[in-house]
Parts: sequence; structure tokens; C-alpha cells
Amino acid sequence: HNAELGDQGVERYWGERWVPEARAGGVDVQVLPVYIAPEVAEASLRSTLLQLEALEGEAARTPEVAICRTGAEIDAALTEGKIALLLALEGTQGIGADVELFSVMHRLGVRLVSFTHWSRALLAEGSADEETATPLPASGVRAVAELERLGILLDVSHLASASVDH
Repeated sequence: HNAELGDQGVERYWGERWVPEARAGGVDVQVLPVYIAPEVAEASLRSTLLQLEALEGEAARTPEVAICRTGAEIDAALTEGKIALLLALEGTQGIGADVELFSVMHRLGVRLVSFTHWSRALLAEGSADEETATPLPASGVRAVAELERLGILLDVSHLASASVDH
């Protein structure tokens, strides 16, 4: 099974289309968000892993890019004239409330996490939930501590303001 990356009918979409467009736009560092639609709930962890594997495979076939896990790797990629790629989770359906899975995601190269893309997740409420005004649940507080321990950046851009204020 191969996760869809939206190749738009081009065999080497990244190398033939995306890299030239990124270069033309002056892009040196790109975040690659892994997003799982809510209707994939029962297979969200498997879908997350398939997307991460597809991104790794596409990067391996594209010599102009490098998936980076450290600041030093970003610096090295830029020195070599490559586009530095950072793996991110845009939503944590695949994690649920099992914050120990962030350690697995870290080993797979994930360096940025947003608990939710839009709506409520087990770790936080999303920007669609502003009216509820509830702070992070206990699982969200544990998740923040785990991300800090691992050195994964928390992207708060999609969180409800009460979750950020907590």
C-alpha cells in the first residue's frame, strides 16, 4: 500500500515540479505536515506511519532535498544547497492520549507537532472550539511535558486560545 502524496500525474513530482517552484520562491526550509482526516479515525496511526514512510521514500528519490532532524542537519543541508525538510504532525489522532507514542514519532524524525488541526482532539481543543474555553486536559499537559523532554516543537497555531493560555 502506498500513501498518496498527490503526485498529480508526474512520476517525480518533487524533483520535477516542487523543487523548482520552491527554489523560484526562495524556499530553503519546508515543514512537511502529516494530516489525517477525521474520518480515518480507526486507522489514524497506520495512516500517519504510511505518510511518514511515503515522505521518507520521496525524499530519498529527490537529491535536492534532505529530511533534517537537528539544527546541524538543517545547516548541512543548506550548505549543500539542498532544501531542508522538517517532519511534522498536524493533528494527533494517531497518538490519541498515548503520549508515549511521541517518543516513537521522534525516532521517526518528527520535530514539530500541533495537537489538532481544527477540531477537538484528546490532547487539546482546536480553533473550531473557541466557544468552549476549556484549558488543556491532563493528557495535553502530559503531552507538552513529553514534547519538551524530546525536543519536539509544539505548534500552537491551530489550538483554541484557552488551550494556549493554560
